[in-house]
Amino acid sequence: MHTLWVREHNRIAAILKRLNPHWRPNQLYEETRRIVIAQVQHITYSEWLPIIIGPSLMNKLGINVLRNGYRNSYDPSVDPRIASEFSTAAFRFGHSLVQGIYRMISASGRQSTLILRNTFNAPGILQNNPEYVDGLVNALTLQNAQTLDSRITQELSNHLFETPSTRGFGMDLMSLNIQRGRDHAISTYNAMREVFGVGRARTFLDLKNTTPEELIIRIQGVYRSVDDIDLWIGGMTETSVPDGLLGPTFGNIVGRQFQVAQNGDRFFYDMGNQAGSFTPGKG
Repeated sequence: MHTLWVREHNRIAAILKRLNPHWRPNQLYEETRRIVIAQVQHITYSEWLPIIIGPSLMNKLGINVLRNGYRNSYDPSVDPRIASEFSTAAFRFGHSLVQGIYRMISASGRQSTLILRNTFNAPGILQNNPEYVDGLVNALTLQNAQTLDSRITQELSNHLFETPSTRGFGMDLMSLNIQRGRDHAISTYNAMREVFGVGRARTFLDLKNTTPEELIIRIQGVYRSVDDIDLWIGGMTETSVPDGLLGPTFGNIVGRQFQVAQNGDRFFYDMGNQAGSFTPGKG
């Protein structure tokens, strides 16, 4: 993903330089950066986020991409900083989507695979095989992510950051997520249920409105009290909402974060009546 956007930046910069040969390097860079940020924002809010939290929540939060005109929702009193519950727990839902083995397809169509554990701390793989980047990008357009659920690939649960000197023994990303949440002293799962109107659970049975019974039984075998459930565990065991990937608690945390990121940013790409607003022609 980083490589794709660097290439897109360079592509746009080349076009702008050709159209504006009098621009100084810094102006060229800043204008290119502004356009790329707008592209990222548009794709995120129009194509990616509706799949993650669902169109219903998008509508409720008022963060759908406008088909025409400008957004006038900028509010200087909105705090756009990242919430710890978002960065430390909810936005780590993607760990469940990671594949353990990645396909590569060369320009000639030849296929090969790359095991995730062999890529940790191993930049030489790409340095010595420059064609791997294109091969991975080609294959990613065809390879599905894993299903979003309470499990992650063993490449992350048993072999995270594994090196040749520690072959067979790696770290566990799920354990790291749990410990990180405790270290950061973020809110518990039950507290977040209450914040977003999902309903505070008094007993483990009260989780039935969001969580499959078999997972409730497993959770009950680990935690003494429903109030002890770590946010990452509780969110990852929820059933997806009908029109999105995430359950109601994580969906609301993620949606709320993207809402303040939009309304608290006067430079958001479709925000109107601002000094840096795009003109209709540029949009």
